[in-house]
Amino acid sequence: MPMTVFDSRPRLPSIMTTRQPVEEYWEEYAAAGPLGPDLDEVLPPLDALLIHLLVDLHAGRFVLVDLAAQATRGASTVVALNHPAPRRVLAGLRPGPDGDEVAAALRQYVGGHRATAVPLEFLAGADVPADLPPRHGVVVLADARAEDPDGLAEAVGRWFDTRPDALVLLLGVGPVNESGAVEALLRACRPETGRRLWLARESAEALASSSLAVIARRDHPHAASDVARLAALYTGNVRYLDLLWAMNREAIRGTGSDADTLRSHPTGSPVLNELNEWKGKAQSAGEELARLRQNVSEARQATGLVEGQLAAAREEAAALRGDRDRTEQQLAADRAQAARIQAHAEALWGAVVERDRLLGLMQRSLAYRFALRVRRGRSWLAPDASRRYRLLCRVRRVFQIWRGQGLWSVLKRVAGKRR
Repeated sequence: MPMTVFDSRPRLPSIMTTRQPVEEYWEEYAAAGPLGPDLDEVLPPLDALLIHLLVDLHAGRFVLVDLAAQATRGASTVVALNHPAPRRVLAGLRPGPDGDEVAAALRQYVGGHRATAVPLEFLAGADVPADLPPRHGVVVLADARAEDPDGLAEAVGRWFDTRPDALVLLLGVGPVNESGAVEALLRACRPETGRRLWLARESAEALASSSLAVIARRDHPHAASDVARLAALYTGNVRYLDLLWAMNREAIRGTGSDADTLRSHPTGSPVLNELNEWKGKAQSAGEELARLRQNVSEARQATGLVEGQLAAAREEAAALRGDRDRTEQQLAADRAQAARIQAHAEALWGAVVERDRLLGLMQRSLAYRFALRVRRGRSWLAPDASRRYRLLCRVRRVFQIWRGQGLWSVLKRVAGKRR
């Protein structure tokens, strides 16, 4: 009796399961946007699947902010709405006819598809709102083609300034030197910013055609593990043929059939001779390489000795520089002391000069007073136009001649007047 086995394991998402609702939305509601009418160009099927998987791998409760809604004409929002993990989906649309048209198409899609159990809300703009509950994580979905490279780097900085714990999924990251998005993201994720950039096409060979990038802070608790788990989904069986080829090659080498074939074949002897010749050359090259390595080792040892001597010389030079600095400091202190002594001596000399000046003034003042009193006494003893005054003048004249020319000149004058 045939037995029916019901497989109760959860089915993994595929390109078909994630692509079908997006195609329905595109055919029934969406109109051609700035990226063109081709859905494969607007939202590649592989990128839609990777978005679904990364959202599925993200742990905890979170809010998905779709800032690529206007660029993808709502296709990225449909991917988010058909995933049960987000608490709610916020579609960022710029005010204007284009944003109103996308909002109307998404409302019609949500109204006609009751299977989308995730609430949909709209944001006026293309920035992460600052009033989101901190207890919920944030996953930001954006499109690099909607911004120029400089604006993209600035926008990434704004998003992480608003929510440092955000996980950013970026669509439309083309090849290097083609769109400029990679260069802008590298500037926005420099080591000093604390952010890290992953490109999906670099995580696994099967994802080489993907244009999706992941950005998060380096200390994000789940970002690195989410990307690693995503890469693990596309490695393993993809390399099965390489593994099978390597195993067959080792098995053939183990039997030695290659050597038997060479010996039995008519052209095997020249080939073996040439092979042995090349083996000899390889052995000689190996010996020469060993000698060169020995020489390099000896050179490194000699370099180490020279570096040790150089370090000792540097220490001695540093000590000499220290002595020179201390000598210069002592010389500067002596110069300062000499300057202070000189200033003190100049101050003392100035005091001496001032004292001499005051003493001279005092002497002149005393001489003036003495002369004034002498004149007063003279006017009292010998009034003007009197015989005593005339006698006093003659005595003073005799005294002046005596003082200037000597007593002999006085006597000669007296004798001349008597004659």
